[in-house]
Amino acid sequence: MVLSSQVPRVGSGRQYMVSSRRRGPKWLRPLIILVVVLLVGYFIYQWLSGPDISSNADPSAVSDNTESITSTGTPHATLTTPTISPPQSAPVSKPTPTPSPAPQPKRSPILTIDPPAPVSPAKPEPTRNTNTTDTLTSVGTIMPPAAPQPVPSAPSPSITTDQQVTEQAQRGLNMIADGQLIEGRTLLSRILIEASDRMSADDAQIIRATLTSVSEYTLMNPRMVPGDTLVTSYTVKSGDRLGSIARQCKVPYQFLEKINHTTARRIQVGQTLKLVRGPFHVVIDKSDFRMDMFLRDPGLPEDQQWVYVKSFAIGLGSDDSTPVGAWIVKPRSKVENPSWANPRTSESFSRDDPKNPIGEYWLGLLGVDENTSKAQSYGIHGTIEPESIGRQMSMGCIRMRDDDVRDVYHMLVETDSTVVIQP
Repeated sequence: MVLSSQVPRVGSGRQYMVSSRRRGPKWLRPLIILVVVLLVGYFIYQWLSGPDISSNADPSAVSDNTESITSTGTPHATLTTPTISPPQSAPVSKPTPTPSPAPQPKRSPILTIDPPAPVSPAKPEPTRNTNTTDTLTSVGTIMPPAAPQPVPSAPSPSITTDQQVTEQAQRGLNMIADGQLIEGRTLLSRILIEASDRMSADDAQIIRATLTSVSEYTLMNPRMVPGDTLVTSYTVKSGDRLGSIARQCKVPYQFLEKINHTTARRIQVGQTLKLVRGPFHVVIDKSDFRMDMFLRDPGLPEDQQWVYVKSFAIGLGSDDSTPVGAWIVKPRSKVENPSWANPRTSESFSRDDPKNPIGEYWLGLLGVDENTSKAQSYGIHGTIEPESIGRQMSMGCIRMRDDDVRDVYHMLVETDSTVVIQP
């Protein structure tokens, strides 16, 4: 019988066999692992880093490319120029880009029969033509006057001949080119009123364009030009309202809002406002489908007070049905976003109706002379047919483009603004 103590133990034998193997030093295995990790990390780092640009790249090529991208790339990208060390034996200098010449201000062509002489880059002043009998030269960008300008106290000589028209027109243009805006404006306005029939239509239109630019500079913003008697300044007092101030000036309050860059609700006590001495008046030339706007300057002699402001294109009545003569803007007739009923068909159009033929603004006209006193229901209004401007397509009223009729609505006042319609 074999006793359990005599049976061989498999587990103990295995343990004996394992324990009987010879082991190396305990620090060897961790050392091997550490070396392997370091080698793998080194190769990964070299692979990610790429080539060394300072030793392999062409310094001049990288510099040129960077400069090209900086000058032509998108404005949303911020580029950083890399620091590159060129070889000591052959230093490379970055090419200096040639700056573009500064743009010169555009000059407006004014009353040119023959093209003006070219302007030298070294002399930006416009060349003045001394032969004023047949050629009027261009005027440059409108410049502010350096000092208050004298206002004529006596009437100027009459402009009676074609040569005088040309000479005086050139004189007025030269004044404006030299910054004498008020004197030049007065003279050119007088030429338009007295002698427009003795100049070409193109020359008259160029004078209008010049005076329109002067008006934009002197009237249509908060700027106060020394010597300009068409405007004045006013300090807002407690209890003032822009509407009451505008009525004293005989202009709509919306016009004062526009030129002062403000609104009626935002004016404050102590604020300085620019005021224009109204009212505005218009003269309509049927043959040219044009409306000219004027102011009267109280600082000038009575026969020279009409000062041109700007012009608008218009449409007129079909079959020459717009009556000529004198009118005023009818009291209580100005309507914004009006309703309208066609007097011929009785078809009605409500406010905000996009099919309303008279548009967004209506100014009624009241005849004040023998030819117009019996005329009824005429007015100035917008249109939903812009192609009718410059044509005879209305029922007799004066049609205007949307932006133009809005400006006129905000410049003419009831009762005081006059409208003269000429053949």
